Amino acid sequence: MADDVETHELTLEQARAGIELQTGKRHRIVIRRPQLVVRLLIDPSTPPSEQRFKLIGGRDVAAPEYTQTLTGEGDLIKGDEYMDLKFTKLIPDLKYWLEVDSGGRGAKHMAFEAVPWADIKTD
Repeated sequence: MADDVETHELTLEQARAGIELQTGKRHRIVIRRPQLVVRLLIDPSTPPSEQRFKLIGGRDVAAPEYTQTLTGEGDLIKGDEYMDLKFTKLIPDLKYWLEVDSGGRGAKHMAFEAVPWADIKTD
């Protein structure tokens, strides 16, 4: 059965354009990117619109290849003392940092720093 499997190495651009197989039809390749759900204990008295959460991905935090910023309004489970956030379209093989600006009186800080891709549990 493995003998009738064709292997194609493609660049991302080629995969987006699709490949033509022996059937004569063009097939579109879909590449799903992982997501990361983070649960943080946050002061419930701070308005969600003032809270900022920035996920940074790269080989070095100073030269990011990926960033996504969410606000507290993106909380997946409203009404509890936790902030549940979903970051999408992560890029494998990078390190990740999560910068938290809880608004109000708290200063910006890193919830985690330089976590290798292999150590991140994704959805």
